[in-house]
Amino acid sequence: MFALKAVVKQHPSEVLVGSLFCSILLFAYMLRIFEMPLSDASGHNYDEMFKCVWNTIITLNSVGYGDMYPKSNMGRFVACLICFWGFISSAYYVVTIFNVLAFEDN
Repeated sequence: MFALKAVVKQHPSEVLVGSLFCSILLFAYMLRIFEMPLSDASGHNYDEMFKCVWNTIITLNSVGYGDMYPKSNMGRFVACLICFWGFISSAYYVVTIFNVLAFEDN
């Protein structure tokens, strides 16, 4: 845990971008797994990974256009996880930017 804190302290922007990229891919893959069997019935094509990434990015930012949304219970659960992770990561972004831009006594 100390090593992780040290890496975050030394390179906050790299950790921020890396965690965002990894979480988008992970959540998009989870959406694809849970929603692919219902793609024909729902009318939303979750067979393409790009559409799952699009849905994840829109849900992560709490925009929610409504063009694609999960139909299965597990897909909805993953969407809720994406929303909560979006809140946590946006708070982390604000704190990181504040710490980078803060004046120090030196």
